[in-house]
Amino acid sequence: MEFIIDYIVILMPIAFFSILICIIHNVMKRRRCELEVQGIVIDKLVKRQKSYRGYESPYTIAIIIKYEYNNHSYLIEKTISPINLKKNDIVPIRINPNNPKEFYSKMIKDDFTSIMLIIQIVSISLILIISYIGIRRK
Repeated sequence: MEFIIDYIVILMPIAFFSILICIIHNVMKRRRCELEVQGIVIDKLVKRQKSYRGYESPYTIAIIIKYEYNNHSYLIEKTISPINLKKNDIVPIRINPNNPKEFYSKMIKDDFTSIMLIIQIVSISLILIISYIGIRRK
């Protein structure tokens, strides 16, 4: 039973800190990206991605969004989920005026946020599994 408590004590801070880091990252990015511009979905892509073993995985859907700032055009290509944007949709984007390639949008997931979400899900799942094992052994 003690080993179960040890695992939970290790996994709880991982889940907590990954949530905290994700929140801090998003708040800092929102502060830097203070200028709102309008982007337009110019294309929706279907791609095949190779897995780390070389096998082709199921299709990945990505969108390409174009926006303009200071007479320059910028393109964003992002994998999205769920896919609720269509070609020619207008997407509000907040950009960093000092670095217009850096953007923030509630509609488009950040890669960092996605990775942290996976860490959170795995940590919490392990906590639940280990707790269940501990309850079953009593």
